[in-house]
Amino acid sequence: MTFEQRRPAPVLARAEALRVAGFDVPLELLAYAIKGLNVLASFLVTLVLARWAGAETFGVYALAVSTAGLLAVLALSGQDQVLLRQVAGDLRQGLSAEAHGAVLTSVKLVLPRAVLVMAALIVFILIFDGAAWFNADRATMAIAAYLILFNAMTRLGLALVRGSGHPLWAQIFEGLHNLPLALVLLLLAATGSEPVSAPLAVVLLLLALAGSTLVNWWRIARMMRAWGRPRAVAGNASAQGLPFMLLSFIHLLTEWLPLALLTMWVSAADAGAFRAAAQIVLLSGMVVATGEIFVNPQFAGDFRAGRVDLAWQRYRRASLFMALAAGPILLLALLAPGFLMRSLFGAEFAVAAPALAILALGQVVNVVTGPVGGLVAMAGREHRLLVIGLLALLLLAGIALLLVPSWGLTGAAVAAASATMFRNGATYLLARRVVAEGAHATARPADVTGEVPLALILGGLPYAERGPSYTAGVLAEAMDRPPFAVTVHVAADVWVRRRPRATVVASSGGPAPAVAAVAWRLDTGRVLARHATRIAALAETLPPGTLVYLFGEQPLALSERLADRGLLVVREKINAGKALARAIYDAERRATGYPVVDEIDEEACAKEAREMALADAVFCPSPMVAESMRFIGVPEEKLLHSSYGWDPARLAGRRRLLPPRGRPTFLFVGYVAFHKGAHILIEAWERAGIDGQLLIAGQLEPAFQSHFGERIRRPDIRHLGYVKDIGAVYRSADWFLFPSIAEGGPQVTYEAGGCGLPAIVTRMGAGAFTRDGVDGLVLDTHDPDAWAEVIRKAARGALPRDAMAEAARARADGFTWDKVGERRVELLRARFGF
Repeated sequence: MTFEQRRPAPVLARAEALRVAGFDVPLELLAYAIKGLNVLASFLVTLVLARWAGAETFGVYALAVSTAGLLAVLALSGQDQVLLRQVAGDLRQGLSAEAHGAVLTSVKLVLPRAVLVMAALIVFILIFDGAAWFNADRATMAIAAYLILFNAMTRLGLALVRGSGHPLWAQIFEGLHNLPLALVLLLLAATGSEPVSAPLAVVLLLLALAGSTLVNWWRIARMMRAWGRPRAVAGNASAQGLPFMLLSFIHLLTEWLPLALLTMWVSAADAGAFRAAAQIVLLSGMVVATGEIFVNPQFAGDFRAGRVDLAWQRYRRASLFMALAAGPILLLALLAPGFLMRSLFGAEFAVAAPALAILALGQVVNVVTGPVGGLVAMAGREHRLLVIGLLALLLLAGIALLLVPSWGLTGAAVAAASATMFRNGATYLLARRVVAEGAHATARPADVTGEVPLALILGGLPYAERGPSYTAGVLAEAMDRPPFAVTVHVAADVWVRRRPRATVVASSGGPAPAVAAVAWRLDTGRVLARHATRIAALAETLPPGTLVYLFGEQPLALSERLADRGLLVVREKINAGKALARAIYDAERRATGYPVVDEIDEEACAKEAREMALADAVFCPSPMVAESMRFIGVPEEKLLHSSYGWDPARLAGRRRLLPPRGRPTFLFVGYVAFHKGAHILIEAWERAGIDGQLLIAGQLEPAFQSHFGERIRRPDIRHLGYVKDIGAVYRSADWFLFPSIAEGGPQVTYEAGGCGLPAIVTRMGAGAFTRDGVDGLVLDTHDPDAWAEVIRKAARGALPRDAMAEAARARADGFTWDKVGERRVELLRARFGF
């Protein structure tokens, strides 16, 4: 199978990954970049307020904002984490109505609580003069109370966005309000205005936060229109959020308490200087916080699969990456704290230089231990984290109460750094225990379990969410069931989003897929050479009884060595065999004169024939692939008749890309190329002469574009290019057209069926899915006139479209990846007697 939708030049509004010279910039790098911009905007607010308004005003502002953030956690009650988990799980299973219901439930819980907490703080400040308790400014604290509502709704909205699979959207809106706030403050300062007061600064923040919150929820409302009518969800959502609320509250309380104590016992100016120093340190903390967003789902998958060893390996790589990324900032804060404070905020803030060095020391421990909290949480030990957090808070409070009255800023820094070191150190020790317990629990003798090691070796490609790599990953997850224990061996692991739960061993890469992707792009040749060397060594060390699953192009020497060692080898035949494909391409080239693929030579055909002869079995994902194997003499008993599949979660939703137009709409999805029959498609469409529209989703092959570029600009043809929400495209069409002339198991055919779209296909395009006259039509011809006639019949309603659509939808239920993997496991058991 070839990748059916190759991405063209990127557009950020359409995609969540950019391409660099033909390769996707990983989502992690974009997330770090966006998070970095938001953190810099927040730091700019601190910088402008501190330098312009002074330490005292900034201290009053910081305490008010921190208080509102702390109380917003109480109003939120952990519903952000509950909603994230609920929405992500529902949408993964295609339950959009349930996800819609979960959103409404959370909003009904959070909104009244936020208003109640906001009102309670206003009453406390204005009637009971609560600001005087903290030696704080009464007006500033009262205005800040309104931040509680928007803080809570912002965090709830961001959790919903992340749960619906839009991490970049969430990263953009998380802290987006700081950018307009910083610009306004800069403008006021540049025009020579009087320094802004603390109440006015909070008002400006309130306006910016309210604006970004409303825009985010407006976008959310538009997204949820495609989720259908909400369906009630079971369970006590309020109780589920309690542990998460306590964790967040404790974390924010450790940040708020030093500020409050400094304001009460020392001065607001010292609190402002302390907050400015903490902001410098928090720049490095951003690395850990952003990294956890991406590694936590991977930890969850590892623990669910029982692979604690893989989770620990992933944790160590991530920690190393985070330490390297955050190291320069912390090193500067440790070696030159006075220079930093004076240069950034002015001489008034130099008093916080010792505090900055101490806070940086605590942050070193946080960065070195990396995403250890996420590792423990994904292992299901949230309550242990809660205990550690409470102990860290008590330690902070005890040291602060003891030292702040006499040491002031330095005492507050010692308390905060000590709490950070204790929390991260204790969590690290807990993580080691969790991993040790998990490893002991899952260590089972092979002779007791009868487990068969299955080594899937992916050749020539990085492990990524596209093409053959995608197919290998989802099959590895689906086939990792008794009696098999699957390990995927790849050149580089660059898969970022929606990773399958599979054990992956990369020959080259970095501590995270983001780094591995950069290494792959910059030095592909060396990465592949390293992979070839490692796989050659692996062939010598695989234990007897291992089933080797070769996926993609491999050196012939590998097949020969595995055969010499007597290891069982099964091949995945992704596309039709080279010899038959070459004959088909040659015939099509002679018949049409078009430059159909001319890259398969005799040597390649001979190599493939030798590899198939050495293999013990061959997975054939379609009848035509099996025919191409018979064409070169592969015995029938070696052929494992299988299929590819589809992921319902990838196509979930009800949104249509285009509204109904009252005329028939036909759709082609895939790489728009000669070997996909795109020339047949265009010529047949021109000859059909119907009143309809043809949608083409996919990138144009350069050779095809040079011959047909002008012809696809007809008003009744819409070339959509790469479309992220491909489910919306399928739902916009009436018929699926796929006249591929040489194919393996086209995933698009399964996806079209899953969306209830009947298909008109060639025998190659049918895969193992489309049945002639049942789910669609299978045409055994490349003649555009014959295709045109069928298109005319479909357009005038002469074909039973509705019955075929229902049959396709029902049949697709049996071709989800999980069911495909289950059938493949049974095929291997039957073939080899496992």
